[in-house]
Amino acid sequence: MSKVGGSLLTVTGFAACPCHLFLTLPLLLGLLGVTGIGGFIAAHTGLVYGMATGYFIVAIGAGIYLWGRKRSTQQRAVFGLDPSQQGKRPAPKPASGPIRKGGCC
Repeated sequence: MSKVGGSLLTVTGFAACPCHLFLTLPLLLGLLGVTGIGGFIAAHTGLVYGMATGYFIVAIGAGIYLWGRKRSTQQRAVFGLDPSQQGKRPAPKPASGPIRKGGCC
């Protein structure tokens, strides 16, 4: 959970941003208006604003942390990103059969 998780947290954090919650909260209430969750949100909007603000701060911070985190040595080895192997090419395979000069066939 590094780049993908960081991206997901950052996007959902911006969706819960309190600066545009005044637009998204009525939409959410419109979708959930007849349910128990919609009634709870309508009755406790201050709590929703506080929870959205907290999630916004935590999600943006965690997303930035996950984006900037360096991979461990084991992860680099699994994904072929080991810096000790950078620039090194595998040894060429020996030709099978006789080598012919002067053409391809």
